[in-house]
Amino acid sequence: MKKLSRPGATVLALSVNYENPQTTRQDGWTDNSVFVELEVGRKEPVLIGIWDAAIRLGGKLLRPLGDWTEPVVSTEDDCDYFEIDVQLDHDYRLQRHFLLDMANRVLILADTVLWDGDGKRREKTLEYESSILYSPTLTPKKTAAATELAFVPPKATKPLFRVLPLGLPEWTDATTDAELTTKESNLVLRQKTTGQSLFAPMFFDLDAKRVGRPYTWRKLTVGENLQKVPDDKAVGWRVQLGKEQFLVYRSLTPMTSRTLLGHNLIDDFCYATFSPPEGVDAIVTVQQEIE
Repeated sequence: MKKLSRPGATVLALSVNYENPQTTRQDGWTDNSVFVELEVGRKEPVLIGIWDAAIRLGGKLLRPLGDWTEPVVSTEDDCDYFEIDVQLDHDYRLQRHFLLDMANRVLILADTVLWDGDGKRREKTLEYESSILYSPTLTPKKTAAATELAFVPPKATKPLFRVLPLGLPEWTDATTDAELTTKESNLVLRQKTTGQSLFAPMFFDLDAKRVGRPYTWRKLTVGENLQKVPDDKAVGWRVQLGKEQFLVYRSLTPMTSRTLLGHNLIDDFCYATFSPPEGVDAIVTVQQEIE
């Protein structure tokens, strides 16, 4: 079990248990046996339960071939990060990311579906759906125009936190068959791509005071050799919460030199703060070659 928190701080803690063996249920979902518990200054956790994922390639379910392993752990001054991964059939791998930034009260829960095969680039449809339980005492709030969700505690009028689905456009009129929604006290994320790999991040703003301020996120152009990189090879976003800005980047290929917002990257994963005068200030960087 992993627990990410800092003693003496305002309650903000993430516990993750992934040590149980995996099973495939009759309904076609892959139970990855990852139990997540998130505390955000309340008497009870706001997330508490299994984080499921179902991944389909050309309509066929990709099944796990083993148990979770833990390839990367990173602990900074006020930010903890770790990954777990599991091999899937058809030369795919599911990599799960957990990042808790205590200083900025940000949580990132993300899945990467990676193709480890050699040869010609795949062009099949890759479908992703995840589901994670939240406390049934919370009330989800969603506007018709936007894709994010906010969650309101009992007897409160303002949200405690919000979730931004970075892999989706901010506005619903720009989406097709991807969505962030709720079903029976589950937070459900659906994404789809035509290509070889997919990154599905959920960006949690856990600062209740900041939740009421203006916010936005934008997918950025990733460049390599003066060419735009396709989304199934690398993706990046700028997230603005009030006056604070963040950068999230994920490479879906073996490490290579790329640019994002004029910042040179050779990282597998990067989480950073950003300000126009100072530029990018990396908080967590991971350099792990995809074999």
